[in-house]
Amino acid sequence: MMVSGCAAQRSDSQAVPASAAAEASASGQSSIPKTIKTSAEVTAIDTLGPKPSGGAAGAPSAPVDDLTIDRAIAKQDAKIDSLISEGPSLTSIPRTETTAFVAMPATMTAALATADVVVMGTVESLVLTHSYTVANVLISQSAKGSISAQTSVRVQLGCTLQLSNDQHSLVFACLPNSPVLIPGAQAIMLLHRADTATAAIVPAKWSATLGTDALPVAGGLIHPQNPNGLAEKGLKGVSVAQFMAKAAAATK
Repeated sequence: MMVSGCAAQRSDSQAVPASAAAEASASGQSSIPKTIKTSAEVTAIDTLGPKPSGGAAGAPSAPVDDLTIDRAIAKQDAKIDSLISEGPSLTSIPRTETTAFVAMPATMTAALATADVVVMGTVESLVLTHSYTVANVLISQSAKGSISAQTSVRVQLGCTLQLSNDQHSLVFACLPNSPVLIPGAQAIMLLHRADTATAAIVPAKWSATLGTDALPVAGGLIHPQNPNGLAEKGLKGVSVAQFMAKAAAATK
């Protein structure tokens, strides 16, 4: 099976080797709880609707019970994993944002202060499922924390693969301003240690799910998903060296 032009192995999740072009990297300390439904999931549940009770037109409809909804979600999750197993080209999958409200730091200074680790790294591979995306990241620089260069870490990202509205293809459903990072992508990451509950489900010690947690890099310059966002204002085009120096100074 090929994903973005490379072979991949699949167990419970889909492992995608690093080989996709870095130009598609920009297109990201909490993890994504399963209770937050994407617009595609909400649409799928809504299509179940209240079912007619068999009475005359305009008669009250029977509500959809929790078991029916759970089965619909399980069926949808299985469809997502099936599409992932087919090895889609990650560069051709569109990006959308979830409707969930997520509190983000008001400034990058605040984001740097709350991060446990600030590093620069390259995504080597991805683990993809219907409920999370985990990146294996090779660290090249560190401005805060104890992760040294040339260390590989697992990081939960802010985008997951979900069904499109037509239920036949995949989209990257992302928390607001989180970028899609695929193998080969470089990014500055403000990492947060995963809590115990998340670590029991997601195979990653670190998370970078917010828009301020992962800043895509190309040509040595930062290219945030939303350069006009409060936390990212003025970051577009800033060099990696400048940012990492600022991060190091802010944590002293």
